[in-house]
Parts: sequence; structure tokens; C-alpha cells
Amino acid sequence: MKSKSHDSISIIGQGVSISGNIEDAGDIRIDGHIKGDITSSGNLILGEHGEIQGNIKARSADVSGKIYGQITAEEKIVLEKTGSVTGDIICRTLVVEEGASFTGRSSKYESAPQT
Repeated sequence: MKSKSHDSISIIGQGVSISGNIEDAGDIRIDGHIKGDITSSGNLILGEHGEIQGNIKARSADVSGKIYGQITAEEKIVLEKTGSVTGDIICRTLVVEEGASFTGRSSKYESAPQT
């Protein structure tokens, strides 16, 4: 799944299950279930009923659902009170609300050195 516009938002609704990797040039909201890696140059929003089993790379992420895998964000990750991450988190800024669940390691995002 590839999105061509940086102003667009892709939505994977509740009740939708996808097995496979997803690449998106814009923002993406997931309320369904994904088995596979997700790469987005925009923001990722994982709704309360959403679940991802795979690694994630995005500009930023708001997590209200469940993630099983590593999540990397160039900017900020917000673990909402209903959010759960089992895996490592790499980002510049991490916000964990009371009630959120996180099992893994966190580290600061370091951008690649410019040549």
C-alpha cells in the first residue's frame, strides 16, 4: 500500500486484517490488525482497537492500541493510557500516560550522520 500525497491520510478500519508490509508517504491511522512492518514518512496513529505485530518506522506515533515489535520515530511517541508496547522504542521524545503498558527498552533517536 503506497500513498502518493504527503497531505493524505490512509485509514485501516476496525475489522480489517492485513498480513504484509505497509509503506505510506503520508499519515496513517490503524484501527484494524496488521501482521507486518510499517514504514511511514508521516505520523502513525494506532487506535484503541488496533494491533500491530511487526516493526514500525514513522515520523511520530500516537499509540492507543497494541504493538508487538520495535517502534522507531524521528520525533515523538505518545503512549496513550490504553496503549501497550511489547518491544523496543526509539525516539527523540517519549510520553507515557498513566495506565499505558511498556515492556522493552527505550533509547534516543539519533539521526544518520550527513555526508
